[in-house]
Amino acid sequence: MLNAWRAAVALGAALVALVFLAWFDSDVMTAAQQRAAATFSSSDWLLPSAVGTLVATGAVLLLGVLAWRSRSAWVGVIYAVVGGFIVLLPWIVWSFASYVNDVPPVLPEPIGGAVSTLWGETFGPLNAVTIVGAGMTVTGVALIVRRWRDRAVAGAGRVADAAEQPVGP
Repeated sequence: MLNAWRAAVALGAALVALVFLAWFDSDVMTAAQQRAAATFSSSDWLLPSAVGTLVATGAVLLLGVLAWRSRSAWVGVIYAVVGGFIVLLPWIVWSFASYVNDVPPVLPEPIGGAVSTLWGETFGPLNAVTIVGAGMTVTGVALIVRRWRDRAVAGAGRVADAAEQPVGP
């Protein structure tokens, strides 16, 4: 029960972190950048940039610790898949969901439009969501490898125990 609770906390924290950083990067940072350009004062943009960088880095560390403590292979798979999708989102949009040299996109309009909208809503000057997505991918892969290794070590222990048992009546 405790591991399920830890897995739920790791997944919930990832969702909250991604939503918060998407809002912060696309709304707060974009507004600060526009304000700095209008007033010719970089201080309007530099303080929120520093705060956003610290929050994104803290989110990566927090999500890594929560996922590692969950010891759940499912959390690892979800982190790896979602994080990988977030990291590859700009490439997916430009390669499969956009017109390039009057060549229509590969993805059908509803899917391509949804992917493009998702990228537009999460993209900002800091690229914070992509940074957290990259951290989630690395954490997810590490967690999957950890679980795979733990099972291999446990299986090797059982084989060694069976080999030491006497055979016969």
